[in-house]
Amino acid sequence: MIEVGKINRATALRYLGMKQEDADEVMEALLNEAEELLHKDAKVTFVCGIYDILRHENNVLLDECNLEIESKDIERLLSDSKKAVLLCATISSYVDTRLRKLQISNMPLAIVYDALASVAIDQVVDSIQVMVNEQVPGFVQTMRFSPGYGDMPLSMQGTLLNILEAGKRAGISLTEGGMLTPVKSVTAVFGLRDIKELSLEGVGTIIPKNGGCGDESVCGKCKHRSGCRLGSKTVKG
Repeated sequence: MIEVGKINRATALRYLGMKQEDADEVMEALLNEAEELLHKDAKVTFVCGIYDILRHENNVLLDECNLEIESKDIERLLSDSKKAVLLCATISSYVDTRLRKLQISNMPLAIVYDALASVAIDQVVDSIQVMVNEQVPGFVQTMRFSPGYGDMPLSMQGTLLNILEAGKRAGISLTEGGMLTPVKSVTAVFGLRDIKELSLEGVGTIIPKNGGCGDESVCGKCKHRSGCRLGSKTVKG
């Protein structure tokens, strides 16, 4: 079972344009109140599916769901992956309802609540990736990629929701304008690379919960760093 745990306040403050050391007593009080409300409101629901990857010309074709993704970015992301994971997750419409009420009654609290909720859904997706890593051992995860980034069209969100039956199984749908509802929802794709088929020269051999190889010290020499959740965060260029 995945729940919203302790929320990374440093990240929330960064979303608000602040550093953690700059948060005064007023901000701390807002963070405390907003986080308490968020833990009352949040209810995690998610769906994920794991599919074998086939190739069709320059596009990625996922077996069983018959999804063909026309995206150079996704092609590069999944270039050495055996499987792809499609996922959608939300922290519930109760969060949306609370946010709308706060925007009327207490805008400063609404702004902080919104930032914490954004961090919370990202942390939930991180936890889903940890779960996949534990349930499908022997694979290294790529970074995750969401519709609307790079050349993956935002319209792909509807396709992913339909494949995963997200409306029925997780209560996630699209508005007429093509936006996810509940608002604090995510759709994403990431790859699973077979550890046995990767070149491990200069790469750690332990697969940790974050989906990388487990050894930050070799990120600079690892040829897989551009598609690795660990390496892409620690190495630039």
